[in-house]
Amino acid sequence: MNMRIGIAKMQTTELTAKSIKETLSDEGIDSFYFKNSSRVTAADLIIVLGGDRGVRNYFHHTLDIDTPVLGISESESSGFLSQIELRDLPSYINRLKKHDYVIENVPRIGALRRILCLQVAQLFFRLQMYLELFQLIHWILLEDHLLFLITVL
Repeated sequence: MNMRIGIAKMQTTELTAKSIKETLSDEGIDSFYFKNSSRVTAADLIIVLGGDRGVRNYFHHTLDIDTPVLGISESESSGFLSQIELRDLPSYINRLKKHDYVIENVPRIGALRRILCLQVAQLFFRLQMYLELFQLIHWILLEDHLLFLITVL
C-alpha cells in the first residue's frame, strides 16, 4: 500500500515545501499540500514545517486528532515538537515507509478547550431556552393573576 503524506506549510518558504514534496515523490510517496482551513483526508501522516511554532499553529487550527504529525525544523536545532531537522528528512524516509516509528498520544489543550467551549455553548443554549420558558410561564401566571384580579373587582 502506497503511503500518503500531507504537507502543512505553516511558517516556511514555498521552496522548502516544494523540496520536501519532490523528495517524497522521488521515494515513491504520494504527498499533497494543504492549508490550515482545509480538511485532511486519507493521509497516513502529516509533515508540519516551521519548527515548534509551526507545529503549535497547526494544532491550534486543526480539528484532525487522528492523523500522526511529524514536525520538521528548518534550523539547526530541533525543538520539542519538531522532532527532526529538514536536512535529516531523507534518512528518515525509509523508516516512514516501513512504519518504523512510534506514535505518541499527547493531549492537546487547544482541542480540549474547543470541545469544552462547544459543551459550554450547548449548556448556555439550554439554559437560555429554560430561561425563556420560565419567563413565558411567569408571564402566563402573571397574566392569569391579573385576569383574576380584574374579575374580582
